[in-house]
Amino acid sequence: MATYREIKGLTVQSLPADPSLSSDTEGQVWFNTSTRSLKSLVKFAAWSSTNSLITPRQGYASSFGPQTAGIAAGGYTYPSPPPDNTAKCEEYNGTGWSSIDALINPGYGSQGAGTVAAGICFGMASPAPLRPRTEEYDGTSWAAASAMSTGHGYFSGGGTLTAAIAAGGNVPAASLVAEEWNGTGWTTINSMVGTARTSYLGTGTTSAFWCTGGYTPPTTYHAETEQYDGTSWTAGGAPNTARGFGGASGPTTAALAFGGSSTNPSGDVTYNWAKTEAYDGTTWTELSSEMSIARGQGFQLGTTNTAALVAGGVNPHSNPAVEEYSVSINAITAGAWSAGGNLATSGSRSGVGATTNAAIVMGASAPPSYTLSDQTELYDGTAWSTNPATLQTAVANNSSAGTSTSALSFGGQNPSPTGQTEEWDGTSWATSPGSMTSTAYGRFGFGTQTAAVAASGYPPSSLVQTEEYNGATWSTSPGDMSTSRYDGGSTGILTAGLAFGGNPSPGSAGEATEEYNGTTWGGGGTMIAKHHNIKGFGTQTATTTIGQGITYGTKTYQYDGTTWTTNAANTTARGMLGGTAGTSTAGLGAGGYGPGYFNATEEFTGEVETATSSNITSS
Repeated sequence: MATYREIKGLTVQSLPADPSLSSDTEGQVWFNTSTRSLKSLVKFAAWSSTNSLITPRQGYASSFGPQTAGIAAGGYTYPSPPPDNTAKCEEYNGTGWSSIDALINPGYGSQGAGTVAAGICFGMASPAPLRPRTEEYDGTSWAAASAMSTGHGYFSGGGTLTAAIAAGGNVPAASLVAEEWNGTGWTTINSMVGTARTSYLGTGTTSAFWCTGGYTPPTTYHAETEQYDGTSWTAGGAPNTARGFGGASGPTTAALAFGGSSTNPSGDVTYNWAKTEAYDGTTWTELSSEMSIARGQGFQLGTTNTAALVAGGVNPHSNPAVEEYSVSINAITAGAWSAGGNLATSGSRSGVGATTNAAIVMGASAPPSYTLSDQTELYDGTAWSTNPATLQTAVANNSSAGTSTSALSFGGQNPSPTGQTEEWDGTSWATSPGSMTSTAYGRFGFGTQTAAVAASGYPPSSLVQTEEYNGATWSTSPGDMSTSRYDGGSTGILTAGLAFGGNPSPGSAGEATEEYNGTTWGGGGTMIAKHHNIKGFGTQTATTTIGQGITYGTKTYQYDGTTWTTNAANTTARGMLGGTAGTSTAGLGAGGYGPGYFNATEEFTGEVETATSSNITSS
C-alpha cells in the first residue's frame, strides 16, 4: 500500500498540540503526540441552530432564496396565536428574521421562487377552494400577477421570478399536472410520470427540476423521485425514507432533502423526521448529520447541497425554530445568553460599561421598601461588588453614559423628576455644577462622560427635547426627537446615537427607531414589535436588546443600522434592566422587573465559527 509521502510527496508532522486552525490549514494532516491521534482539518456537514422566526408557523407554505438571504411567506399558525391562515412574511439576512410586507392572500400549501429582491409565490391549498393565485415581490411589496392555469395545493415548485415551475399536488385530488411560468403567464407542460401525489420534497429550475417523496391520503407516503430537464420527466433514484412535507435544496445532481413527515410503522400516527439525504442525480445517500428538531411542513431556503435552512414547521404544533445546514471546516455555535453574577441588590437599575468585564450600575428603586437608592455596584465579568462610594443623591429611573471608570448619571426621580447630574471617576461620585435644562425621568441616554446625549423623557408626555453634555454643562440641541416617549432603549455616541421603543404615553409601548447624528434625529428601521422598558448595548449600526414590557418576555433583537431582526431569547422574562454594557456580540443586562424585582445578570455571546479538526481512523 502506498504511503502518505508517496501520495503527497510530504511526511506527516508530529506535533505536541494541534496547530492554529484556519482556512490556511485546511487539508493538512498531523500526528498529535499528546493525544496519540492522527488528525486533519477537513470540511464536515452539520446542522446548527440560529435565530427563530418572529411568528411560529407551519403549512408547507412559500419560501425562496439561498440560505443567507431568503423569504418565508404565509403559512398557518396552530395552536397559538389562535389557529389561522396567515399572510405574514419574514425576510432572513443570514442572522435573523425581520417583518416585511404581507401577502395579498393569506394561506398555506403554496410554493415560491426567486430572491429577496425578485420573488414569486403561487398556488394555495387553504383557505378552500384551491387557489391559482400568483403574487410577485419586488423587494418591497407584493402585487397580483396572472393566475395559474389550474389551482394547485401541496405541490412542488421552484425557479425564478421570470421562469418558475409548479408540479403535481392537489388539483383538487392528487395529480401529475405541471405548469411553467415565463414572467407573464402560466403554460401547462408535460405531465409527471410517477404516482400522483402531493407534498413533495423538491426544488430546482425550469430546465433542471427534481422532486422526491410525497403523500397520498389517507396514510400513504412515497419513496419516488422524478426529474425534469426542461422538456420531459423521468424517474430517478428512490430515497431511503418515504416521506412528504419536507425541505429541499440544490440542483438535480447535487441535491439535499431534509425533514418531513410520514406515518409510524402502524400507519396511524404522523411521525416527523430529522433525517437528511443527499442525491447525486442517481442515488440517494442518508447522511449522519440530522436536524436537532424533527419536523415537517417547514419553510426551506437553499440553492446548493452545502448550504440550506429549515424554519418553523410542525413539532408538535407550529414552532419558530430555525436550523442551518452547512458543509465547512468550522463548527458553528449559535448566539446565546448565559448566567452571570447576581447583583447585590435586586431592582431596576441604570448602568453602563464598555465590556462585559467592566460594568457599573447606580441608583435604583428596589425592594424591600422600594425606596430610592444611592447604591453603586461594579462588575468584573464574574461578580458584582457594592462600592462604598455612593451617589450624592439617591435616584431612580435615571439615565447614564460612559464607562465603568468614567460614568455619568443624569435625570431620574428623587422622588420628583430631576435634572441633577453626577460624574464617576472610577472611585467616587461628584455632583456636576451643570444641571440639565429640563427635569424628566426615563430619558434616552448615550455617549461618554464628556460628550453625552439625553433625549425625550417624562413628564411631560410631549417632551421631545434633546440635550448635550460637554463634561461641564448641558445645552439644548436644535434637534428634537420626532416622537416623544420614555423608558426605551438607547446606544451609541454623541455623533451616532440610537433610540428605540419606549412609552409614547403611560401604559403604552412604541416601535419607532430614531438615529442621532450629533445635530438632528432621523428615522431608523421600525422595530419588529412594540416594546417599552427595553434596553440595549452596542452602537448605532450594531445593537442587541434585552428586556421588554408591557408583557414581560424573553425576546431579544438586533439592529444593523437599517433593519431589526430576531435574536436568541434570553432566559428570564423581565424589563427595566440596568447595567446594559458591551458590544452587540458581547454584552450583558442585569436586574429588572417582571413582575417582581430581579438581581440576575445575563451575558450575551454572538454566533461563533470555530475551525475544528477531526481524528483520522481506519475503517
